Amino acid sequence: MQRFIDIVETVTSLSLEEMEEVQDIISKVLLEKRRSAFLKNHQKALQDAEAGTLFSSDSPNEITGWLKEL
Repeated sequence: MQRFIDIVETVTSLSLEEMEEVQDIISKVLLEKRRSAFLKNHQKALQDAEAGTLFSSDSPNEITGWLKEL
């Protein structure tokens, strides 16, 4: 946790412009991580569809039951 505190202290000591640049970098990194997770989930869904194990339903009760099994 000490490392996190050091990072926070370093960032808060930056100029406004530098903080905005850090914010921009973090936003881009987060976006890329979200994209990667989305792609991984999509690829898993394709595999499940090919294997015939992809869950699909229009029934809220079935969906709720399926979610509880996870």
